[in-house]
Amino acid sequence: MNILILFSAAIINLILQSAVFSSIEILGVVPNTALVLVIVVSLLKGRFTGSIYGVFVGLLADILYSSIIGINSLILFFVGYFIGFAKDSFARDNLLTPVIFTGLSTIFYHAIYVLIIYFLTADISLKSTLQNIFSFEIVYNAIFAIMYYKIFSKIFTRPRIKFN
Repeated sequence: MNILILFSAAIINLILQSAVFSSIEILGVVPNTALVLVIVVSLLKGRFTGSIYGVFVGLLADILYSSIIGINSLILFFVGYFIGFAKDSFARDNLLTPVIFTGLSTIFYHAIYVLIIYFLTADISLKSTLQNIFSFEIVYNAIFAIMYYKIFSKIFTRPRIKFN
């Protein structure tokens, strides 16, 4: 059941990312909902599920948006793996957790992406990339992280009955 939910979420996210969110551009920045989705799944399900999910969502993003297959997949794999370590370390009720991890992961994502593209093509503007990251994308992703985290925590949290 969880696999079906995760697969459906990835497909729905892909459709929303390409059709809806790409037209909601603020200051030239679009949210990276694939990154946010991997972060939320990693926080709720752990590093194994997060890393595999990162590869899957990254490949979908690479196929649709990237001219080089594998970059998003590799970066989202590492994001899912390292964020998955935090599954048991932080409170699930705290909405600050996904916001902080989304901010840090957005910086990590773009730093690695710029590094890979620089070594592959050496045709990238570091100034515009830094302006995009620090201008609004972190805030934009954090807003989506709160929404996604609320939705997925309700889906993946099983009710427990305690008898004393």
